[in-house]
Amino acid sequence: TDRLIEMVDRGGKESPKYEKLCREVEEKREAKKEKHIQLANEMLARLVELAGRHGVLLGIENREALEEIPFESDFQFLFREFANPTVRYWHDTGHAQLWENLGVLKHQDYLDNYAQYLLGVHLHDIQGTRDHLAPLRGSFDFALLKPYLKNDTLKIMEAHYPASPADIIAARNYLEKLYA
Repeated sequence: TDRLIEMVDRGGKESPKYEKLCREVEEKREAKKEKHIQLANEMLARLVELAGRHGVLLGIENREALEEIPFESDFQFLFREFANPTVRYWHDTGHAQLWENLGVLKHQDYLDNYAQYLLGVHLHDIQGTRDHLAPLRGSFDFALLKPYLKNDTLKIMEAHYPASPADIIAARNYLEKLYA
């Protein structure tokens, strides 16, 4: 993922070398993921039982790196395997938009495919390949989320340094008005 980001940042997204690297990373992940998916499923099975007994919901977040699991296509299996109201989807706006900016996936595909499982969202902005910016400090259109967010959807702003207190206050005011 880091190499893909470097290439995009240098303007190499449309090159054959970029397309080749995308394919190689995807093939490598798919070839290695079975063992990791199995271990994650075993752990999740134990967590689901414990969480269910204590009334805790588990949100599985879309990941930031192409090498990480679960990848977008893995969520279908997880929600089929764990057809349990305890297991939910956690949407990270910056991660999903990074994939779109890298040309790998469409941001809205996550929302269209997993909205029925949506527990919460990490709200942060992204500019190009740099995410975790305060909302309004990047190029993400937060209105995209509005049809998917319900009153009980958890909404967490996840802005990192160098977000200032003024950035956070402005973002909170904007998001509260948008998602009222």
